[in-house]
Amino acid sequence: PPEQTSPDGAPGERARVAEHMTKPGLQLVWALFDCAIDMVGSPHTRLQPERKRLALFAAIAFGHLLTAVNGKATEPKWAADRRRRFGAVSQTDPPAFGALTVTDLYLEHVGVQQAWAPNPVTGEIYYVLEDVVSLKACSNACTDDEKVGTNGEVQPQTIISGFEDMAAQLEEHHRLLLVGAPGSGKSIMAQGLIAFAAQAALCTGAPHRLPIQISCADLACHAGAADPLQELMLGRWSFPDDLCWETMPEPAPWTARSGHQVVGVGEHLVLTGGLTDKGLPLQDVWRSNDDGMTWEELPRPPWPARSGHQAVVLDGRLILLGGVGTDDRRHRDAWESTDAGQSWMELPCPRWPARCGHQALVMRLSRNGAPIRDHLVVLGGNGVGNKPLRDAWTSDNGGVNWHEFEPPPWAARYGHCALLFQGRLLVIGGVGDGHRRLHDVWLMSGVHWRCVQMPDDSKIAPSQTEQVSWKQYLELPWSARDGHQVVVHRG
Repeated sequence: PPEQTSPDGAPGERARVAEHMTKPGLQLVWALFDCAIDMVGSPHTRLQPERKRLALFAAIAFGHLLTAVNGKATEPKWAADRRRRFGAVSQTDPPAFGALTVTDLYLEHVGVQQAWAPNPVTGEIYYVLEDVVSLKACSNACTDDEKVGTNGEVQPQTIISGFEDMAAQLEEHHRLLLVGAPGSGKSIMAQGLIAFAAQAALCTGAPHRLPIQISCADLACHAGAADPLQELMLGRWSFPDDLCWETMPEPAPWTARSGHQVVGVGEHLVLTGGLTDKGLPLQDVWRSNDDGMTWEELPRPPWPARSGHQAVVLDGRLILLGGVGTDDRRHRDAWESTDAGQSWMELPCPRWPARCGHQALVMRLSRNGAPIRDHLVVLGGNGVGNKPLRDAWTSDNGGVNWHEFEPPPWAARYGHCALLFQGRLLVIGGVGDGHRRLHDVWLMSGVHWRCVQMPDDSKIAPSQTEQVSWKQYLELPWSARDGHQVVVHRG
């Protein structure tokens, strides 16, 4: 590699290592690195934990050395393939030494690779994190009119000094757009931010947040795609599988189950109910305060055992709705917890029929022309007699009172998925009449949804506002299904 020095003229870390590493020496390290990873995945090593531990240690040591010597090199395909093999082994039998994982190694690689760059004038390698960064920051909600005061004077803007301030802005707004003239150092600033974030993730033990550097020109090449960022990512980067999913070190203490619900309430994950392998509904609540790493069982709830229910969070309150219990009995009830599952209070009996396999969510709507506000919405489900339902119910006071919306155009169903994406409601798949799995997607636009007129609503004038509209999609690449989950990622 070229001679690498820090800004004060002292040899850099890679330069000091490279002084003692000749080309034959590098080839030997590559060979040893290859052999060490082969040892990790071999059947013979699996039967000897001490040998496997030694092989893992050797692979990490050689990987560190190669990264330090040549952090700017492109990773060969064979190395990427072996990294995936290494990740697969570590998931089934995690390393026994400390908390070091393949994710940590990847972050170290990124931190070293991004922290060094050639000087645009001299061509010498220097440490970008020692650059003096000073930027004027403006929130994405700030308009040009807001930058100028009533007296015509320009309002002061936030000044960012250093990569730590840049990282704080990125943490708050989730995206950062650097604007400047050609040669103003935008690429180096972005590179330094990534290096800083990688090193901070290693120090804090939170490797799930790592920014990516994207050129607006590159993103514009995918402007016609449904998700330009996804298209750009697929074409440029390939991350090891173990960076996406990690097995928790300890098995969960709660019973194996299906048909349960897990929701986030503040800083807690709360698990409710479910169905055992023997087909018995469960009456328990578990809570985790560390992203699912450990769990504690909360006091037994007063609601009957159930599965196929729904749990949603509204204004910090956990609300549990419906489900199916013993003897295949559908529930028609609503329960509320204000302390993340520690205690429960039963709400008034809902007007909707008993059901399971339904969907419930919180969305902003207007009922019969009333002001737009948060509504608790229940969609479809499996009713008494194993009959799929085609209805929609809403409550604008946290599940105390319920009103029925006008029936949606989609077929009766249960086991479907409903979610909000960019302010619009999506209903996807499920099981319909005749126990036939559905292969469709329905998209609802608008916020004014008219309710079915009830006798006690006779004094309410019908709304003249434009109502919600539905659009159906049928040409879908995935097969018909039920019991699935759809989540918004980077939405």
